[in-house]
Formats: sequence, C-alpha cells, structure tokens
Amino acid sequence: MNATALRKIIENSTKKFQGDEYQIKIVTDFHISVDNADGAVKISDDDNMELASGIVSDFISANEEATTKLLQATLNEMDQEGKFSNTNIYKPFSFLQEDNDGETIAELFIVDNDNIFVNDELLKGLGQELDEFFANLMKED
Repeated sequence: MNATALRKIIENSTKKFQGDEYQIKIVTDFHISVDNADGAVKISDDDNMELASGIVSDFISANEEATTKLLQATLNEMDQEGKFSNTNIYKPFSFLQEDNDGETIAELFIVDNDNIFVNDELLKGLGQELDEFFANLMKED
C-alpha cells in the first residue's frame, strides 16, 4: 500500500503546531476519521476543528482492520523519522481513529516524550490485573 497521501494529510495536521518554540500548544488527541466508501480522511483536534483532510485511495473499500493497520504503520514510520519531534505540542498526545459518529474505534498511537506506545495491546487485561492486585492487597491476613 502506498501511504504517501496519508502521510501528507498527517503532516498537514501537525504542521499547524510548529513555530515559536516558546508557545507550547495543548492538544490531547488528533481525531482521524476515515470514510472507506470514498477514501476521505479528516483529522481534527479536541475541539472538533478540522486540521487537515484529503483522499487516500488505499482506504477505498478497505475494511476497518486494514485501515487501522495502515494508520498505525504510517504513524509509527513518521515518528521514527522524527516528524512529531519538531512540533510544539505538549506531550503526551495521541492519534485516535473514529467512526462517522465520532466514537473512538482505536487508539492508534501515543507520543509521550521518550515513550511511544503503538496500539492498546499493552493495556489489555490491565483492569483485571489491577482488580486482582487490589483484592490481594485488601485481604486480611
């Protein structure tokens, strides 16, 4: 798959946060919505203000899983190239995939200073582990 168009859309959305290094912006999430019928991609900020949009032909008729994987792979590549390091965005910030109703489908990518997490696989089962930990902690001996 050719992700050139997607990369350009993502770059355009973060380009708005480059400039004066003393003015740090606070954006917690970049919301990415994809319409697989026509390949339309829109990226908006926390206030639902559109930052960038375009057409990605690879998304036309693609299923949700393939769309999510391409978004994650592209964001990871861009980060490896340092594309997010020259922004004045307070970290952590994340990229979320949303459906047409604005509901989050997947947390695609989190940028947190030196720690970068891809996908939410790291957090699977965390709730159960915490519940077990607290249950054991609260047991009376």
